[in-house]
Amino acid sequence: MYMRITIDGSVCEISTGKNCDPSRWNSKANRSKGNTEEVKTLNSYLETLNLKIATIHLEILKMGEMPTIELLK
Repeated sequence: MYMRITIDGSVCEISTGKNCDPSRWNSKANRSKGNTEEVKTLNSYLETLNLKIATIHLEILKMGEMPTIELLK
């Protein structure tokens, strides 16, 4: 699985190091479908990544800089 970050048309894909069966992926929710412990763990991990990126984005803005793909990586 990859996480895609897009800023002003620039795109970066970063491997999450995780795998998901494509038939169990919900594209609209960007989450795996199901109630198993494995699915819950994966979805929790993905949420943690999203929060981490949002936190880094906010910190960059607080420093008075414009967020870029390179800074977020």
